Amino acid sequence: MVLNFLYFQVKIERKKESVEQRLAKVQQESYLEKRAEAYALEAAHLNARI
Repeated sequence: MVLNFLYFQVKIERKKESVEQRLAKVQQESYLEKRAEAYALEAAHLNARI
């Protein structure tokens, strides 16, 4: 959508992501959260041994 004003123009665009791209992004975020949790658990176990 383009809105024309007296001296300038504003262009508003929506993100055009496909369903597959959104699903892939959600899966990636889920994987990264699980990995971070596993890493934190592993670090906690190592700290408990010291």
